[in-house]
Order: sequence, then structure tokens, then C-alpha cells
Amino acid sequence: PSFLPSFTMSKLGVSAAYLREFVASPAFTTEWPPDTPKTTNNVKELIVMEQTKARQCCMVRLLQEERADHVQLVDKANVLVSHAWSCDFMDVVYVLLEYAAKHSDKKVLFWFDVFSVNQHKGVRHNSDWWRTTFHEKIQAIGEVLLVLAPWHDPVPLKRSWCLWEMHSALQAKDKVKLSIALPPDQRGAFLAGVTKSLNAITDALVQIDAAKSKAGLQSDEDAIREAVEQGVGFDALNVEIKNHLRGWYMETAQSLAREETAKEDGDGEMLYNLAASLLEQGEHIKALRTLERCLELRRAEYGEQHRLTANVYSQMGIVFRNMGEHDKALRMCERALKIELATVGEQHP
Repeated sequence: PSFLPSFTMSKLGVSAAYLREFVASPAFTTEWPPDTPKTTNNVKELIVMEQTKARQCCMVRLLQEERADHVQLVDKANVLVSHAWSCDFMDVVYVLLEYAAKHSDKKVLFWFDVFSVNQHKGVRHNSDWWRTTFHEKIQAIGEVLLVLAPWHDPVPLKRSWCLWEMHSALQAKDKVKLSIALPPDQRGAFLAGVTKSLNAITDALVQIDAAKSKAGLQSDEDAIREAVEQGVGFDALNVEIKNHLRGWYMETAQSLAREETAKEDGDGEMLYNLAASLLEQGEHIKALRTLERCLELRRAEYGEQHRLTANVYSQMGIVFRNMGEHDKALRMCERALKIELATVGEQHP
């Protein structure tokens, strides 16, 4: 098939200051059509394309040429935003604003395609462009930030663009950092899901199949598919993505658990289930620390002589046994048994 000449990816990104200004603007607030979802695609069509229609350019170019304060809003991008067009725009913005706040020691500029790409000119690219030029552009930016939502069935992981962006970052990991973030309203659901079911992470990962991923343009989908087939191959790509996400899922669960652990009114059941997940992953020290905090919460809420407290001692015994510390394991199991006998009696099944 014939392809149009590849465009040169803009090097410009937008600042957190511009994002705050954009979501506070009348176009996004009072003038937004009622009952219209604020997806990134709708924001592109109803605001960005309207505001850039006369100039037929990308938003970053318009800002650079027409705003006297453009140096505060637009500059060379250093973070590429990987997202799905069907996702809620504010989910993405919240992640970006939070990221910028955490990296306040540097000027963060987001290469966010809704603003950084000319939305008036659709251009097709062949597989060579995806395997070479695109990789080079990713390396020039230096970081890919994937906005993952919903956590249990992430839309971006069904999109060809996003998977290829992840692959490009992982292939150049000495030059490119791959970061992943959950929108704020997904974090509680994520931790609850992971701690409720030991198979939650596996269930999320098993749905990733790069061969079934889609793109907005059929030409992009075909070209990326060809680039994968000529390069790493779909099986290897799936393994690469799943391995990275598996590690990220567990690290994130542990991080959120640490936040829960620090709370005076932390969720004991959540911590207990997370400890079971950590134990299954072979993270014995982390499982033990989580159980220790869980024990504090169970004692405070139910007292020492309660079956839920006994369950924590029993689980700690399993952890110590797996660590080879059999004396400690025996003591924990004896405590659990003593509480069980005192609360339900010897005749309880």
C-alpha cells in the first residue's frame, strides 16, 4: 500500500500550568455540551480542533505563536503521555498534574497528542517509521508515562499505539524511563481488587494480547502490526509487556499498602489479604511487615482473644516457616491455636 509522507513529530509539550488553565476554561466548563462525556477524543474534537481550525495547526504551535506568555505554557517535551482516546480526559489530567507536583524540581512538559499533534492532518506511516523514527522520537523525549485505567481491564493496553509506546520505552530502557500511573479514583479500587482476590493481577494480565490491539486509523494498526511481525513478534511483545506490568502491579499494591499501614484506622482485612498476595509472590519480608501492622489493627479492634487475631498469627507462622525460621513459626501457630481453643473450644470443627 502507498503511504503519505511521514510527518515530523512535534518536539513541543504543554506544562501543568496550561493544563490547569485549559480545564478551567469556559470551553471545558460552562460551554461544554450537556450530557456529552468528557473523553479525550471529545475534548479533541469539540475544543482543540475548534480553537485551531483557522490556523490548521496543533495547539502547541498556536500557543507558541499567539500567546505572549507561551514560555510558561509550551516548551520541549520531556514526558510522552500514553493514553486511550476513549478514557476520561480528567483522569489523564489528574495524573499529569500529580506527576508534575511530584517532580517540581524540574520543568515538566507533556507531549500529549491532543495538543502536540496537528489534529487537522491525518498522516499514515509505514512500518519502517514505527520501527526507527518513532523509537528515535521516544528516546529524544526521554520518558513515557502510561495512564492506566481502569486498572483491571486497561483500555490503553488494547490500543496499538500504547503498546508500541511501551515497547519502544522498554527497548531503550537505558535512555527512556517507562512510568505507569493510576488515576486517583482507581487506586482504592485497585488495592481492594488485588487484596480481595489473589488472582486479580493474573486476571488483568491475561487479557493483554497485542495481536488483537486496535488503532484509531486502520493504516496505523496495519503498520504497527507489520512492525511487530518484522521485529520482536507478538508472543515476545506480550511477554515483555506482561512482565513489566506484573512487577508494577505488585510494587504499586505494596506502595498503596504502605499508605494504608500508616493510617491509624487502616483496613486490617485489606492488609491481611495483601499479605497473602505477597506471600504467594515470595515476598516474605514484605508479607511479614504487612501482617505485623495487620496484627496491631486486629488487636485494637477485636482484642487478643479473637479468631481474626488468631488468623494473623497463623499466617505469620506460615511466613516464618517459608523463611526457614521454624521456632518462630511454631510460636505463632501455638498462639493461634491457643486463641482458637479459648474462643471456640476443642469441639469446634
